[in-house]
Amino acid sequence: MTFRALAAALTIALMAALTAAEELDLPPAPDGYTWERCPAAKGALLKPDGWHFAAATGTDSAVYYVAKQALDSQHVGTSLTLTVLPNSPETRAMPASEYINTFIRHHSRRLEIFKDWRADFGDLTAHGQITNENPSLALGKRRWTFVFGNSRTGTLLIYIFEAPFADWEQDWTVIEPVISQLLIDDWVLEGAAR
Repeated sequence: MTFRALAAALTIALMAALTAAEELDLPPAPDGYTWERCPAAKGALLKPDGWHFAAATGTDSAVYYVAKQALDSQHVGTSLTLTVLPNSPETRAMPASEYINTFIRHHSRRLEIFKDWRADFGDLTAHGQITNENPSLALGKRRWTFVFGNSRTGTLLIYIFEAPFADWEQDWTVIEPVISQLLIDDWVLEGAAR
């Protein structure tokens, strides 16, 4: 699947209406994966078997981690992070589209931009990038970033996958179903009170 097709599929999936996570009947996970619930997103994401999952929540955000290495290790080489900012103070200060542009610009500073794409759907904005960090060094990484926001509600989702260059191709095939099958409630995007 091309990165643009994946971004389009993810955007459509994010806009799809689902019931709240507590009531969400999860579809069967693909072979080699299990579902992990993400309460702040009122949804779930897939975790590859043998990988690790963790969650951290605060008053204005929630972060979900899926990592190949144990999350308590000094160096987590291959990981996916989903950050949910539902109507956070940062996003209320400016339209989501502007916040996304600022985030992407800051995030990709001093990185080699490999691919870049963007899509707008009225109040909904999505921007993605693939960047290379230290490509000439042994610890160099490739990073896939996808930021999705609703300017009307101020809700943002920040999705980041990164892996060392040596592992990128293999790990991308493992993580692509996780990225393309994210389940999220439209409440998070629409900001409706439940």
